[in-house]
Amino acid sequence: MVLSPEPAGTQARTVEIRVAASASVENIKLDADGWSIGDATLSEGLWRLTYRFQQAGERRLTATAADAHGDVVARQSVTFTVR
Repeated sequence: MVLSPEPAGTQARTVEIRVAASASVENIKLDADGWSIGDATLSEGLWRLTYRFQQAGERRLTATAADAHGDVVARQSVTFTVR
C-alpha cells in the first residue's frame, strides 16, 4: 500500500515515497509515468525511495511488489501533482 505520496495530493519536486508491504515481499520497484525510477529500500518497516522530479505536473506512480521468486504479489498506482 502506497502511504506517500497521497493520491490526488500535491508534492514538492523531491518526493519521499513510502510503501507498506507484507513480510513476504522481497522487492518493490517504482515507476513514474511508465518510467522506472528505482527500487525501494526497506527501512524501519517501510519501503522507501526519495526521488526528485525534473518537471512539475501530474504524475502516476506505480509500486510493484515481488516475492523471493520474483513473482508479483501486489501492484498499486496513485496519481498526484508535482508543483
